[in-house]
Amino acid sequence: MLEGAQIIGFDWKYKYVNDALIKHSKYTREELLGYTVQEKYPGIENTPTWQLYIRCFEKREAFHVENHFTFPDGSSGWFELSFQPIPDGIFILSIDITERKNIEEQLRQLNLELEDKVEQRTAQLAAVNKELEAFSYSVSHDLRAPLRAINGFSDMLINRYQQTLDTEAKRLLGVIKTNALNMGQLIDDLLSFSRTGRKEVQPTLADMQSLIQSVIRELTQNEPYKAAYITIHTLPKALCDMQLMRQVWLNLISNALKYTSKKEKPEIEISAIQNENETTYCIKDNGAGFDMLYADKLFGVFQRLHSPKEFEGNGVGLALVHRIISKHEGKVWAESEPDKGAAFYFTLKQ
Repeated sequence: MLEGAQIIGFDWKYKYVNDALIKHSKYTREELLGYTVQEKYPGIENTPTWQLYIRCFEKREAFHVENHFTFPDGSSGWFELSFQPIPDGIFILSIDITERKNIEEQLRQLNLELEDKVEQRTAQLAAVNKELEAFSYSVSHDLRAPLRAINGFSDMLINRYQQTLDTEAKRLLGVIKTNALNMGQLIDDLLSFSRTGRKEVQPTLADMQSLIQSVIRELTQNEPYKAAYITIHTLPKALCDMQLMRQVWLNLISNALKYTSKKEKPEIEISAIQNENETTYCIKDNGAGFDMLYADKLFGVFQRLHSPKEFEGNGVGLALVHRIISKHEGKVWAESEPDKGAAFYFTLKQ
């Protein structure tokens, strides 16, 4: 038997021990049989283990415990003990679980160390977030001031010296104003990207159909997007952060409108496929498309597959979409061919 077995009589003397118990006890069979527990383990009367013997002897109860035992030589071990009253006294079955307990203790220590590291990293992350907030504040206020000055002085030059400025000078001032406005928009987009990373997801049951229609109404108020033919299939509701999901659709639909704007008959189709675990949403267009060779760059900040001369933009919108869908524990990807349109997909859990 791997389990230690011992019988102790009412006189507290060992009556039977097997080979496994001899190994557990650190005594020979001759050193145990005929001797009392108190003789072999002096001072045991003052330990919690003694109460286990008393319980079985006096109350005649059977029970199962894990016990930490200290030997006369100062060493210790953990044993799983089953006490059973028998006519001759008590029977004890023991299993040495010292190794298991040591491993459990090591795991406990590792968990404590891990928790400590997590607390440290959390504190570091909180400090970084504060720095980012300070940076965002600086960007929002300090960088906007010179841009406003550039725009203001450009307007003053145009208004005051309109009669004396030649065509080239007016064109150059127009370029200055346009670039200042683009820089302002880039700042807005970067701030939005930064805020999205810190924002906690607050899921609600969103009506995707209504949300998309609202976004389309907002976007198609401006030319040249009014001519696009948009088909919206029946879309299931989704458990998501309404504000963040509005930003996703705003970016995806505005991209589809932008990249189909040069088509004679721009078409956009929005659909969804639902299964037990998740819903996959898709927005497909017949616009400019792109080469899938560069698809890995789509969702990076400042990554663009078309030049600003072809289509305006700063390469933040799709990075924002990727961040929001990732915060919802979903996936986002795209399929396309040059001049044959593009299809963007993202998933949301049920």
